[in-house]
Parts: sequence; structure tokens; C-alpha cells
Amino acid sequence: GICRASNGKIFAGTHGNGFWKMGTGGGGWSRLSEVPADAVVWQLDSHGPVIAAATLGHGLFMSTDTGASFTGHLPGQFVFDVEVARSSPVEVYASLVIELLKYSSQSGTWASVVSPPLSDSILVMGIEASGDTVWCGQFANSSPVVSYDAGTSWVYTQSAPVSAYLTGIAVDPSDASRILVSSLGSYNDVWN
Repeated sequence: GICRASNGKIFAGTHGNGFWKMGTGGGGWSRLSEVPADAVVWQLDSHGPVIAAATLGHGLFMSTDTGASFTGHLPGQFVFDVEVARSSPVEVYASLVIELLKYSSQSGTWASVVSPPLSDSILVMGIEASGDTVWCGQFANSSPVVSYDAGTSWVYTQSAPVSAYLTGIAVDPSDASRILVSSLGSYNDVWN
């Protein structure tokens, strides 16, 4: 994954070669020492000064100072997706093998936000969040789900077809009422 922080620095995750950043103005790349050099950095996200990096087997690494330093969270976990919902207070969603967790800087803890129709036995992939609204897909034959209350409750997205293995979700930047979804397969050809 690649992301640009609010200060203009670019961060890049690799498949087995750690986590890297490039300074503003096109300076060279430097490896971030807080993340193991052999890490598979699977997904990245940023919002304001918060940057989060999901790794496979090394947990999640988060910065709240625009990448000046990173701290480890969820050690040893395979984190498949990450989304920073807000930067003040910090709220981050992380998808583990069969769990969707939410971190809050107010409590300093991670808590499960899985409740029906989300399943505690299906991988959640494709997380998109803005404030209290959180979209996500499930790695199964399912429609996307959405929470309007920061993960307390979930509903299926209306008018979205059932799709096999949703892997990414984004809110259309030109139309906030439209979501864009990637999948590995679909039972319908048209998404409205």
C-alpha cells in the first residue's frame, strides 16, 4: 500500500521488505525502524496526523504525529485492512482474521465491533470510514454493510447486489452518496 500524509510525506508498504517513507520534496526513501524489516505491510491509511499500517503477522503500526514515530498495536496479528476514521479523538478500524476491531484514543483500547449482519466467522475486507459512518465488505457472498453509529450496529447496503469476496470500498469523492466497491467476483453485472 501507499499513502500520502497530511504533511506531504509519502509512505509505502512492501511485501516482505518493511515500511518506508519519502520526505517532502522528493528526497530519498528511508526504512522505518519501528516496523520489522521483513514485514509484509499490507494496507495503509491516513487521516490528518494519524497514519496506520496493517501488517501480516506483526500487527498494526500507528503514528499520531504525521509519521515522525510509530507505535505497535495488536502484536503478532495478521491485520488485513485498516481505516482511520478520525484523528481527534483517534479512531481506527482493523480487520483481523475473523474480527473487526476499533481503536479509540479516548479509552486507549481495541474493542470488537462485530454484530449482525457482520459475522464473527468471516473476514472483513474493504473498510471505509468517515466519522461515525463505516462501510465494509465481507470476504463471502454478501452485500456491503454500513454502520452510521461508529460500529455499534450494522445494516446491509440497500440496492447493492450480492458479491463474492468484497476486497475494497471507497466513497466517491464527487458524490458522497455513492460507494465504489472492488471484488473478486459478482453475481450481478450492474451496481446501482
